[in-house]
Amino acid sequence: TQSTWGTMFCAISGQVPQNPVVSKTGHIFEKSLILKHLETENTCPITKSPLTQDDLVEIKTSHIAKPRVSTASSIPGLLASFQDEWDATMLETFTLKQHLDTVRQELSHALYQHDAASRVIARLIKERDQARQALASLRRQYNLPEVDVSQSNGDSMDVDQPSSARSQSSVPSKLSKEVVVEFSDTAKQLSGQRRNRVISPSLATPEAISAYSVLSSHNIHKSQPRAGITSLQVHNRHSSRVITGGADNQAIIFSREGGVLATLSGHSDIVTSAIFHPTQAAAVTTSMDGRALFWNSNESNDYSVAYEVKLHTDGVSGASFHPSGKYFTTASLDGTWALHDVTTSKTICHVAEKQAGAGYRCVEFHPDGLILGTGTMVVGPEDNKENKVRIWDMKNSTNVANFEGHKLPITNISFSENGYYLATGSEDGTVRLWDLRKLKNFNTLEIGSPVSSVSFDYSGHYLAVGSSDLRVFSKTWDCILTQKVHTGDVTGVGFGPDANFIATTSMDQSLKFYGRS
Repeated sequence: TQSTWGTMFCAISGQVPQNPVVSKTGHIFEKSLILKHLETENTCPITKSPLTQDDLVEIKTSHIAKPRVSTASSIPGLLASFQDEWDATMLETFTLKQHLDTVRQELSHALYQHDAASRVIARLIKERDQARQALASLRRQYNLPEVDVSQSNGDSMDVDQPSSARSQSSVPSKLSKEVVVEFSDTAKQLSGQRRNRVISPSLATPEAISAYSVLSSHNIHKSQPRAGITSLQVHNRHSSRVITGGADNQAIIFSREGGVLATLSGHSDIVTSAIFHPTQAAAVTTSMDGRALFWNSNESNDYSVAYEVKLHTDGVSGASFHPSGKYFTTASLDGTWALHDVTTSKTICHVAEKQAGAGYRCVEFHPDGLILGTGTMVVGPEDNKENKVRIWDMKNSTNVANFEGHKLPITNISFSENGYYLATGSEDGTVRLWDLRKLKNFNTLEIGSPVSSVSFDYSGHYLAVGSSDLRVFSKTWDCILTQKVHTGDVTGVGFGPDANFIATTSMDQSLKFYGRS
């Protein structure tokens, strides 16, 4: 009937068909539209399955037959022409809709592929960087030569360098006159104070230190899979506080009375050193991820990163504050050291090592702040002469003296507070003592196992050495205390005020305090 037929709609135009036909796929079309479609394609416009004119079945309806179309000049002829144009427009619109849907699907798929590819690339870059760091660590461990992978087999590869590496040339290699004057004034003031200093009457005696035993032990830096403590510093003002760096990529501020006060998480690789600011509630951490982080704390003792140093192209091995507290220096395995302004958060000096293949394992300011010491390690072919301590004049950023003698990389250095002596520890199992006035080695302490840490107490009367055990030497360089309580190598040593306690850390994850029980 007419009412039943009126509920049918053409699958192409969406209009009520005048001459409806049904295909073998079950869809209803306007006969003229589907025939024009089949002139170019022999498929169903809806299902894309094969379709021919023989597969169309007309649907008989009861409606008034249209008169035969006469010439185009007549009204019926014009109507017929309009109908043909309408059919063509409907067919084209339907085709465009199909193309639009197809393009939308392709675009969605392409965006998904791009997002997936970006994630894969990011993961591969991270794995590449980790592999490079692991390879570099193995080369340094076994004294293997560095290999320039970009030149191997004659093929070069363009690698995006970090923005910090691209901007190194913009950092001067010498200090400004204003900073040199400030350094000189600070040195003059500290030197005058040192001459008037007297030994504290409460300084621990050699006999007292020889009786030290473990007072407490604390397991920290226990995160897996990498665990262990890599560095230690005792706070110069809050003597009950220490800061440690860990193989778990974190630094921890610990109090003898309150336990863990803060955990500093911001690095993506082993923390090589962690140091307190001499006067402010702040700290600096360095890491094998090539960064140094400056941390500030609030009244709640919560630490956050104030800024980061991304100047170095290899792991940052150590840091040291200038005695004024306004500057700190970083040293790196890339063979450079740099000075940074705490106030402006800018790097004001960057000095490169001229000797290829030599990197720095440690760095420390002289108590006057006009001299900087760096411990060198060779990352290329073995050459004992390059395992040296370099002394730098901060006034002109030049290497003014070299202390040679260690057969393996220097791991740690420590200036005595009186400014006269320098102690250097090495993987060769010795601690060498240098007279800065005569620029010569006046004593060598045979430890027998690789030395990880050396530290003078504030008075300069005692020297602590961390290796496979803890040893303390008096000012006559006699060993007055030996403690082997760690199950791993001792990686950090430090004295409390007046040497009334000693702190040590180890890769066995423990922090221990020694004193008279």
